[in-house]
Amino acid sequence: LELGVDKIYIYDNNEINGEKFEDVLHDLIDKNYVEIIDMRGMQDDNPQKKAYEKCYNDHYDKFDWFLFFDFDEYLYVEEKTLDKFVKLPLYDKCSSILLYWRLYTDNDKKNYTTESPIKRFTEPISKNQQRLSYFCDKKVIIKGGMKEFSYDETNHIPKFASDKIPSEYLICNSEGKDYDKNKNDKESIVSFENA
Repeated sequence: LELGVDKIYIYDNNEINGEKFEDVLHDLIDKNYVEIIDMRGMQDDNPQKKAYEKCYNDHYDKFDWFLFFDFDEYLYVEEKTLDKFVKLPLYDKCSSILLYWRLYTDNDKKNYTTESPIKRFTEPISKNQQRLSYFCDKKVIIKGGMKEFSYDETNHIPKFASDKIPSEYLICNSEGKDYDKNKNDKESIVSFENA
């Protein structure tokens, strides 16, 4: 919320009798910042894909941009807010922006602290410690307003029905350049590793 997100939808696919998000997030739910969508006990090979698609397709006309993250993932932007980030000139023509993961260990902090994640986890895992596919794993920010969204979980990119895609639709890498999944986007990977 500090990044300027208007609403958080949590698609809860915990076990039916497992912990409930409502127990810890009731204040944010009461203020209408968070909405829990019950997917508990759902038998599906890919509940994440189903949640991404349901979220976007149910709300595509309500928001300018959508982000999809798991609970153990964090987003940091130097611009301090997502609104400023997506309005950077290099993203002017982008309909989706791919962001590459950086993976972190506990940075030798064995005990829990209340510091923010950016203070707790200061050094990413080196590429020598990580499997090669680490460089291909990414998250996406998707512009709102487009119909019939589906999620390509292999490439972590959005897909839309061909007759619903605006002619100017462009998936960008983190450099604001056209993403080419066939080339594995090595240019963006290099810039990410050097960031």
